Amino acid sequence: MNEQEVTVKSTLIEANELIKAVFSDYGIKNEDGEQVTRKEFADLVGQKIWLVADILGIELD
Repeated sequence: MNEQEVTVKSTLIEANELIKAVFSDYGIKNEDGEQVTRKEFADLVGQKIWLVADILGIELD
């Protein structure tokens, strides 16, 4: 597996974990231990999706 494949795989796993966490009882906390807002959550997942799309050469509009 090359470096790009590893990055895509780990990024997709991270996005999946974020999505699962938002529906769990404990939610998502930032580095300071504070609850993440919906906007922050959307930004985190969006960053993961855009990174994968960029690596795969897919243009998202």
